[in-house]
Amino acid sequence: MSLYENLSEDSRADHQVDNVEVLEQRNHCLSLFISVMQAILFAGKQLQQLHIEEKDVNKRVQSRTLHSALLRKLILTASSSCVIANAAKLLSTLNKEAADKGNLPNLFIISSGEFPEVAKARSLIQSAKEKLDLLIGLYRKQLRMNNLEFMSVSGTTHLIKCTCRLKVPSNWVKVNSTKKTVRYHPPEVLSALDQLSLANEELMIACRGALDSFLRAFDKYFSELQAAVQALASSDCLHSLAILSRSKNYVRPVFVGDSEPVQMHICSGRHPVLETVLQDNFVPNDTNLHADGEYCEIVTGPNMGGKSCNIGQVALIAIKAQVEPTLDIVDS
Repeated sequence: MSLYENLSEDSRADHQVDNVEVLEQRNHCLSLFISVMQAILFAGKQLQQLHIEEKDVNKRVQSRTLHSALLRKLILTASSSCVIANAAKLLSTLNKEAADKGNLPNLFIISSGEFPEVAKARSLIQSAKEKLDLLIGLYRKQLRMNNLEFMSVSGTTHLIKCTCRLKVPSNWVKVNSTKKTVRYHPPEVLSALDQLSLANEELMIACRGALDSFLRAFDKYFSELQAAVQALASSDCLHSLAILSRSKNYVRPVFVGDSEPVQMHICSGRHPVLETVLQDNFVPNDTNLHADGEYCEIVTGPNMGGKSCNIGQVALIAIKAQVEPTLDIVDS
């Protein structure tokens, strides 16, 4: 074998491996996509129950009041009727169980005339299976065996099992045998199996085309669904911060105006990490800095006395105070 042939064989093998990896990644993405759509749909419906509405032209709140403009915006974005409707529409065409198993032929739910090529291919498969099932009646009469049924062995389906002494037509194809029995494929079964195999290939081709069409159609929903996901993520972050603030008894910072001197006053400040580790053994610290007064502190003390903890907690408190994105008051 030449070097070119060797490289060609290696290239084909690598291409097959790449195809398998691409299919596995696509199946994983489909399953993840459905999970995200389900999360958007569920969260959106839950948030709609809060009955948060936009303010009308006269600035009169139509329903429940939210003081936070940011929170109102996030809730309205995630619970938009358009977002919920589009998420439900996308989910109505996909089979979650099939996506989890990487079962592309059964991925699409046919409704309202969508994916006609997939529907046609599935119809051909059903017809081929029905034709195969009807053949068993012919062989029961031919062999005078009323209880005869098709059997499968090692992945080979629709076998006719007969005793070694039983005479069968000469055109029956022997598949395998044991000491007492022989398994055959009659020519009609082979023909029907070929038709079934062809129909299955056509279904795979149709499903790949339908998937590409589905993904292209998804482009027009991408922006609003992405905004909904980002709104849900931000809401989850704010919820976590709210729970933390309540459980740790944090207070909301108060900021001075631009006309007042730069200053920082922290009363009973606590390091958020070390306080959790030390629990009741943590000692709070005060910090008071003012541009017109004490604007610098020198922290001294023995090793392990809490110097780094005090400096770190001041920095962390300053950073946490700037969670509101419009504020930018403390530099490095």
